[in-house]
Amino acid sequence: MKKTILVVEDFRSVRAMISQSLKMSGYNVLEAADGKEALKFFNGKKIHLVLTDLDMPNMDGTTLARKIKSMFAYRKTPIVMLTTKAYRDDPNVVDWLTKPVSAQKLIDVVKHNVLAD
Repeated sequence: MKKTILVVEDFRSVRAMISQSLKMSGYNVLEAADGKEALKFFNGKKIHLVLTDLDMPNMDGTTLARKIKSMFAYRKTPIVMLTTKAYRDDPNVVDWLTKPVSAQKLIDVVKHNVLAD
């Protein structure tokens, strides 16, 4: 069974590049433009990993991570944060990627952190 990755990124072109790289590597991909939109996917769907931007309108990545971890069914879902900043201090995040990120680095981090069934 393919693993499902939720990509949360406000810049459409970046989201498309990330999603395409993941799809080419065999993952199912769900997409959201911000944290508020992303929360709509947490309705019983199996999400194996969340890959989210830190700085987004409506709801940032830190708030999204906190809300995901507060949901019992998703408390163990790994969250990888994308950022252009040096900020790397959030107990709800398992890994950090600094933008711009290469497709290979992205896939390596996802493979390392994806939630097993």
